[in-house]
Parts: sequence; C-alpha cells; structure tokens
Amino acid sequence: MVPGPQTVLRYGDESGRLGVTLRIEDGRHFDPASIAWQFPAARSVRVGGHDGLLVANEVLTSVMWQERPGLTLSLDVSGLTQDEALDIATRVEQLTQEKWRQLTGLSN
Repeated sequence: MVPGPQTVLRYGDESGRLGVTLRIEDGRHFDPASIAWQFPAARSVRVGGHDGLLVANEVLTSVMWQERPGLTLSLDVSGLTQDEALDIATRVEQLTQEKWRQLTGLSN
C-alpha cells in the first residue's frame, strides 16, 4: 500500500483483550498480491461486494479491502474469531449526513 491520509477508529474493552481498529486510508492503492506475498496464509474474501483479504495470526485478525479506487479500509480485531471479524467488516458503511442525523439526532 502507498502512504496517504489516514483516519483510525478504535474500540475495545477495559481489559485490552477485545479490540477493533478500523483504518480508512484515502489515496492508498490496494495491492492484494503484495499483501498475499507478505502473508502467505492470507485468504480472499468478499467485503460488501468488494474483493478483500483476511489475514490472521495468534494475536490479530485483519480484513483489508478497497472500498473504491483510492479508498482502502482495514479492520484489525483481537479477541474475536475470523468469522466475527469478517461480519464486522461487511457491516462497515459510509453514512450520508442525513443518515447521521437520523442515527444520532445531531445536526452536524
């Protein structure tokens, strides 16, 4: 992946055993072949209609996909199964301002 602006959202429990980190990287080029070369155990997955990769080890499971050209998302989870990580990734969605207002009751 090529460096670019990044937004990081983190959620977790107080113990630190359960955690979810979503990285939204604008201007990044998603290169599945390069990732698969670095992580031979990576497997292909579908995330919200997009091709992606799932990489897992003893500590962390990562799901990576290109949401649209120039916008790459990666979801890292600890304390969850691979299926749970993929389920969370498929539920990530971009919200319009109208949807945000409906969900939060906030005007901005």
